[in-house]
Amino acid sequence: MASAVSSTTPPPAQRAGYRHLLRTPGAWTFLLPGFAARQPFAMLTISIVLLLRHTTGSYGLAGAVAAVTGVSMALFAPQSGKLADRHGQSAVLVPGVLLHAAAAALLTALALAHAPLWALIAAAVPTGASVPQVGPMVRARWAAALGDGAAGDGAPGGSGPRSGRHPLLATAAAFESVTDELTFVIGPVLATGLSTGVHPASGLVAEAVLTLVGGLLFAAQRRTAPPLGAARADTRERPASALSIPGVRVLAVAFLGVGSVFGGMQVALTAFAQEHGQPGLNGVLYGVFAAGNMLAGVACGAIAWRTSPGGGC
Repeated sequence: MASAVSSTTPPPAQRAGYRHLLRTPGAWTFLLPGFAARQPFAMLTISIVLLLRHTTGSYGLAGAVAAVTGVSMALFAPQSGKLADRHGQSAVLVPGVLLHAAAAALLTALALAHAPLWALIAAAVPTGASVPQVGPMVRARWAAALGDGAAGDGAPGGSGPRSGRHPLLATAAAFESVTDELTFVIGPVLATGLSTGVHPASGLVAEAVLTLVGGLLFAAQRRTAPPLGAARADTRERPASALSIPGVRVLAVAFLGVGSVFGGMQVALTAFAQEHGQPGLNGVLYGVFAAGNMLAGVACGAIAWRTSPGGGC
C-alpha cells in the first residue's frame, strides 16, 4: 500500500488535482464497474413512478410506492455498511444485487398485473432495502488506495490525525460528488426514455439488469477492496452508532430535508412533463438539475483551495 501512496502523491509544487487522482494504481478497476453499478440508483424511483403511473393512473399511488422504496433504502443502508465493514464488500454485494434483481422483477410483475396497493408496497420494501450501496463502497476503496483509514464504509480504521490525510483525499471526495451527480444526469434520462419510448416497465427492468451486472463486476474487483483487519481492530474504539455523534445527527436532519426535495421533485417533474404533453422530457429536466450540482463538484475538486479540506469542500 505504501508504494501506491507514494506513487500518487503529487509533488509539493503541484496541486492535487484530478489528473493525479486518476493515476492512482488500480483506481480504474473499481471506478468503471462502480459507475455502472451505481447508475441504477438514479433510475429506481423514477422508473417506479413512470411504471405505476401507467398501470394505476395515479401519481399519488405511484409516489407512495416510490416513497416506500426510498425509505426502505435509507433505513437498511447503514446495516449494509456495517455488514460490509465486518464481512467485506463482496460478501454483502453479491447476495444484495441478486435479491434486488429478484425484488425489482416481482414489483414489475405485480404492477403489470394491476395488483392492489398493499402488494406493491410489500414488494417495494425489499426492492429498496436491497439497493447496493456502491457509492460508499467506492469511497472506501479510495480511502484504502490513498492510505487513509478515517473514511469508514469498509476502509481501514484509522487513528491518525486529520493532518496526516493524503492530499488527494479532498480531490477524491469532489470526484465522487461529480460521479454521483453524473449518474443523476444519465439515469433519469435513460429511465424516462425507456419507459416512455419502449415500454412502461423497461426502465425498471433496465435498472435491475444494470444493478445485477454492474454489482457483480464491482464485487469481482477484490484486489482493491479495503482490508478487513484494520476495520475489525478498532471496533471497540468506535461509537456503537454513527448517530451517537452530535455532528452526524445534525447532518441527518439536514439531509432529510434535502432528500425530501429530491424525492418530491422526481414526482413533480414527472407530473409537470405529463401535463404539458411531453412525458419524455421528465428525465431531461431532472438531468439538467443534477448537471448544475455536478458542475459545482467539478469546480470544488479543480480549484486549489487555500483552506484545509475540512474548511473547503
